[in-house]
Amino acid sequence: MRKVSRRDLWKKVDNTTVSALSEQTVSVPGAEQADLFFKHLAGQLLDVRVARRDTAARFDQALAEYPVGPISTSLPDVGVPMLEHSRQCSEIHSAAA
Repeated sequence: MRKVSRRDLWKKVDNTTVSALSEQTVSVPGAEQADLFFKHLAGQLLDVRVARRDTAARFDQALAEYPVGPISTSLPDVGVPMLEHSRQCSEIHSAAA
């Protein structure tokens, strides 16, 4: 009688497991509704990202047109933090609207 090596035994277990899994199907109640929900949620998140990008672009444009905008943003340790804080405030305001 031939002794079965661990490698051969492992291959047999592996092949049996893969074969059994390929023959099974899983049906989860509510999966279609969850899929629909996540598609809508993903669409809404993309819309929010677009709105934030548009708001930031409009803010940057308004700041550039403001008489002291370029001067304010050019000040070291003042302009950039002020600009970032203003952007965050505009994002919070646009999200709340």
